[in-house]
Amino acid sequence: MNFKSQLIKDMDVFHNPEEMAQMLDVIYQGSVHTVPVVLDHTEAADRAAGEDHAQGIYRVDVVAYMALKDMTIVPRKDASIEIGSEATGYTLYNIEKSTVEDGEIILELVVYDE
Repeated sequence: MNFKSQLIKDMDVFHNPEEMAQMLDVIYQGSVHTVPVVLDHTEAADRAAGEDHAQGIYRVDVVAYMALKDMTIVPRKDASIEIGSEATGYTLYNIEKSTVEDGEIILELVVYDE
């Protein structure tokens, strides 16, 4: 097995809802995609917002990983995206960075919260 084949095999494990991902609704440009998503809150730690925001408002950074084969569209930078489920609720994020690496969409997301 070559390296690229191994990466694809690893992505199937990483994006498996029984392993690391969660089945979530991803709402982008009016379309709902129910796909396995890994939300990483630890890679992008919560931190206080800059002076442009009211006291008590915090910037929360999240990195979202999803397979390109599941989404079929790559969300673009500076767009809005909503991620969640009926059970957990939905969060509206702004996309600060959008990349595709080895068949995986990686979105750096931000939301402002109290």
